[in-house]
Amino acid sequence: MQAVCNEITVAEIKNGIHVIIKRQPCRVLNIIKQNTGKHGFAKANIIGIGVLDAKIYKTALANHMYLPTFDLIQTDYQVIKIDGHKIEFTNNITSGEMIIPNPTIDIIKDMATAFNEGKSIIITVIKAPVERTPNNYIYREAIISFRCDDKKIIP
Repeated sequence: MQAVCNEITVAEIKNGIHVIIKRQPCRVLNIIKQNTGKHGFAKANIIGIGVLDAKIYKTALANHMYLPTFDLIQTDYQVIKIDGHKIEFTNNITSGEMIIPNPTIDIIKDMATAFNEGKSIIITVIKAPVERTPNNYIYREAIISFRCDDKKIIP
């Protein structure tokens, strides 16, 4: 699905907002604004953490330049099947599946163990745009957490 991003000037960026840095969706951790230099432009150093991969991304731009900004989409789903690398999930509105490239990650192991014990698992999935080419974004998803829930959200 094609993602849509708005633009914001570097001068307007504040800590905590979501922007695209080096083609990756990030939450701004720190922004250091500098005064005008000898060439007449005020600059800013921006440090962000990737919302999908938790890596640190840095960039330095002039205050009058623009960066893409987006709204992070967060949704809860009930897990209905775990089969190796594939997790199937649903909620009252939609259903889907996700291929996990590395199922040895602790969160996935813990979730599979709880699911195999017969517990109802609720996962939180975030969706954020990733830049494929300039001004062309697609959504990527990641599981950020799970919880065991005794009540069923699916009838």
